[in-house]
Amino acid sequence: MNAREKFSPLTPEEIAAAPAITKPVRDDGEIVAPVPFDAPPLGVKFHGRKPDEVFWFVNENGEHLFAECRWNLEGGAKEVRPACFTDRGWKLVAYRAPRPIYNLDKLGDSPDRPVWLFEGPRKAERAAACIPSAVTTANAGGANAIKQTDFQPLRGRDVTLWRDGDEAGVRWQAQMIAALRAVNVASIRLVNIAMLPSEVTESIPAAKRAKFDVVDLIDAGIGPEAIRAAAEAVCEPVAMSQAETTSTPLGGSLTEVEVDTEIERLSKLPLVAYERERSAAVRRLSIRASVLDRLMKGKRETANGQGQPLDLPTPEPWPDRVDGAALLSEMTAAIRKYVIMEAGCAEAVALWTLHAHALDAFQVSPRLGITSPEKRCGKTTALDVVQSLAPRPLSTSNTSAAAIFRTIEAAQPTLLIDEADRPRKKGAYRPPAAWKAGLRAMRPSQRRQLRLTHSKLESRVRSQLKVRDPVPS
Repeated sequence: MNAREKFSPLTPEEIAAAPAITKPVRDDGEIVAPVPFDAPPLGVKFHGRKPDEVFWFVNENGEHLFAECRWNLEGGAKEVRPACFTDRGWKLVAYRAPRPIYNLDKLGDSPDRPVWLFEGPRKAERAAACIPSAVTTANAGGANAIKQTDFQPLRGRDVTLWRDGDEAGVRWQAQMIAALRAVNVASIRLVNIAMLPSEVTESIPAAKRAKFDVVDLIDAGIGPEAIRAAAEAVCEPVAMSQAETTSTPLGGSLTEVEVDTEIERLSKLPLVAYERERSAAVRRLSIRASVLDRLMKGKRETANGQGQPLDLPTPEPWPDRVDGAALLSEMTAAIRKYVIMEAGCAEAVALWTLHAHALDAFQVSPRLGITSPEKRCGKTTALDVVQSLAPRPLSTSNTSAAAIFRTIEAAQPTLLIDEADRPRKKGAYRPPAAWKAGLRAMRPSQRRQLRLTHSKLESRVRSQLKVRDPVPS
């Protein structure tokens, strides 16, 4: 037989003589639901092992319909399979569509409670302790089974979505928004996981941080109340109609807020991390890669050059009641630790700093002036100490009047001017001229830019401090 004959078509005689190739059809039997009371215990196995975790999906009466089984594998991997009771016993088969959502009986028992929807029953079950005022639920099968799930029980309810941090989670969230709109829920919110505070996400092991979910936060030891508060703080509303959103190629939609948040998140990534996420981000945002690169370039230039946003730290109120006298004593001791002053000066600095935190409560506000008999006596060191104690501190020197006026109006900082008595170049900020109109709150300055409620910063009058060189201990 030559090469050509080897690849020539089969003749009718050869086809007839060939044995028939047949594939046996698997018969898993007919699903029986609800599971009978006399049914044997769940007995499914995967690679010879019973499941590590089992989550039951029930009907409105709490009767078992099917289970979602999870096997925890080596290296953090998992295997998730549905299990149903059939007339041939327990089988690893999918329940018929439309499938119920998780905790269907609890949804019926609490029709007025808000709903938090997760990407799987395991997350919904573990998160229930974090959100006790809501009903936690999920669909079976993740993003691949949303169309096979009945979401009608959520009609007219307020729903919050909490997705996983991976690409499948983005898909699930987009498709879930479309599904919830279709059943006319009352409102939709989403937890913007990219905006969760770093003190929360940094507790997650580094290997899981890029694709974490709510269970990872719980396993990291973060308390239920802290998780709830962090999630509530980054919840964002979702438009209830497709016309109000920006379409994506993932079968769902992103709101304008989500688009802006995603671009902001990408701009803060290191270059290598951005390159890894670039392709997926292009698909999520439905824009060209070149457009995304230009947006990233503009964001980074703004953050590193002119036009940098003014981000001054705002102190958070202490959660417990504070003893004012004890606080002033501690502040005075801290000031004396770094600067040697004449009697009463450290107390004056502590009182002025406390006054700066409660500025809105005063009609007349003193300024703090630091002087010394000669150079290199520690004035700058004293200013550094004040900066560590004052609210929204902003150090400046030789700054133009226009910049000072705009900064005061935008951020209401505590302005710390080093070398304030040094002669300035033409056009630079002259503190005495700007301070003259700031003695009393609500008194307008001759310049329109200084018309600020309670004269936030420029209403500081001078209190003299004598500063000497520290004595070596």
